[in-house]
Amino acid sequence: MSHDTNDLITVATPPSEVLAQVLVDALNDAGIKAVAFSSASGGTGLPFPEGGTPGGIAVQVPEKDVERAKAIVAEVGTEGGEIDWDNVDVGEPEDEAGQ
Repeated sequence: MSHDTNDLITVATPPSEVLAQVLVDALNDAGIKAVAFSSASGGTGLPFPEGGTPGGIAVQVPEKDVERAKAIVAEVGTEGGEIDWDNVDVGEPEDEAGQ
């Protein structure tokens, strides 16, 4: 079976759509056309908690760009890294008593 250089190959499977989008953006910024494929329900009809899917979201690139894409994915990482919560604006707490 021969592969067309436009065949899409999975280069990462981050656990959430947010992390998948970070990788897609990094790959696109590097000039590699990347896409992420996910199903909100994974075919079960039931949503997965916190936007994650078992096995992750497939981030795919054209076959001709796989090696370069893998290097970028390794550089960016798929775990999201450490978050400095001191610099994150999480907004004001909601009044739980409904006052």
